[in-house]
Amino acid sequence: MPRYINLGEVFGVPVRLHYTWVPAMLLIVIALAQQFHGFYPLWLNIIHGIVASFFFLASMYARSIAQSYLAINRGMPVKSITLYVFGGMPRITEQDTKPIPELIVAAAGVVSSIVIAIIFYALSYALSGNADPMPAEFMQWLFFFNIMIALFNLIPAFPLDGGRALLAILQLIMKYYSRATRIATLTGQVIGLSLIIVGIIAIISPGNLFTGVATMMFGWFLAD
Repeated sequence: MPRYINLGEVFGVPVRLHYTWVPAMLLIVIALAQQFHGFYPLWLNIIHGIVASFFFLASMYARSIAQSYLAINRGMPVKSITLYVFGGMPRITEQDTKPIPELIVAAAGVVSSIVIAIIFYALSYALSGNADPMPAEFMQWLFFFNIMIALFNLIPAFPLDGGRALLAILQLIMKYYSRATRIATLTGQVIGLSLIIVGIIAIISPGNLFTGVATMMFGWFLAD
């Protein structure tokens, strides 16, 4: 099974979509269909979920473009951009990786998610006066998704932004990229396994199916 779907190029940089977006988009559709159950027909709720998943994908795309632009301007040429569920990951070769710019790029990812979340919150507030509450609720969900991505990326697990920051700090301390990479990767795998366990516990708890499945999926990706 191919792990990526090619989406073309931006500024000459290839952009790829990771396969984990398939179950993620399905989860978003199911979540919104449940959220608006009884308010709208099922087919309309499914459409709402599909549209929301594409808006969420666009958010991750904008986030990754901001990071890649900053990386290039900091002297780190980006070879490709891979869009994961938790955000985009600019691919920078080992010889081009620089600890301080890497820290800045990692921080830019979290800041970008917060800025995007604020935009959706502002849209939700602007639409809150409509007779139909759906548009405002729709924007609130996108606000929530992006805030969760910002918080999730604070976890020091590679390849999250927190993990990339950890890698940069370890590289500064150890002076060896390969050793720092092994430690950062191992940390990510341990955290990933922990999230899988938390997800399983959430699934068997009443009313936490969506949270549990999402947590397990993130954990599975980190531990992979």
